[in-house]
Amino acid sequence: MKKKNIEEAEQNISVDVKKESTPENEPFGSDGKRRITAVIPLRGGTGTQIDLNETLVRKCAESLAESTLINRVVISADDEEFEKLEPRFRNARTILRPAHLSKPGMRVIDVLMYTLSELEESGEVPDILVPVEITYPFRPKGIFDRVIEMLLESDYNTVIAGFAEYRVCWREENHTFQSVTDLSLPRQERNPLYVGLPGLACAVYPEIIRQGKRYGDPLGILQIDDPMAAIEVRTKEQLKPLSDTFYWPE
Repeated sequence: MKKKNIEEAEQNISVDVKKESTPENEPFGSDGKRRITAVIPLRGGTGTQIDLNETLVRKCAESLAESTLINRVVISADDEEFEKLEPRFRNARTILRPAHLSKPGMRVIDVLMYTLSELEESGEVPDILVPVEITYPFRPKGIFDRVIEMLLESDYNTVIAGFAEYRVCWREENHTFQSVTDLSLPRQERNPLYVGLPGLACAVYPEIIRQGKRYGDPLGILQIDDPMAAIEVRTKEQLKPLSDTFYWPE
């Protein structure tokens, strides 16, 4: 059934463009644009977790609103409480996922695979997926369109944001630390290591997700130079000092 939906949606793209539609029945992707879908995984549970998500969702919504390429937002959540967030995003819907996908040890790719499967089962077959984590409150302006454009203009299967690290780094092996930095070169001449920030910004073709992978080969990295963009907030305790330091207008 799922395969049939995918094939039918792909075959009917040109047909849908020609259909007359009203705001009430307008089919997804009927404007002839690429179907680019942002997926926001959210996890509920305690009130504290939901309050944390509520705080950061505003910053995420502002960044997504800047995009001129994303035309669908999907909230992938394990709690109906998150459905109330839909009005904050353009053309949003919520897909509720099973509780076991929120258990410790489950990976983001597991959530993305389930969400993509549910989208395709309902007839929505994205051309590009943009996984978005709300844990990055300092996204550079236009970052989502930048990773999407880099994907479309290249042979990459995935593009993620990455921070160039020129400082000296070590890797632990058998309880010893091995340098991964060429110490024979001055800092300005070193080839940087890249810290991947896929939760900050990522664009990937759905077939990569279907294969159970978050990153396709070849992979491109959009270099982010602002160190503030790499700040990630995962607990209410981490959010509080930022809220006290930075004024975020409502």
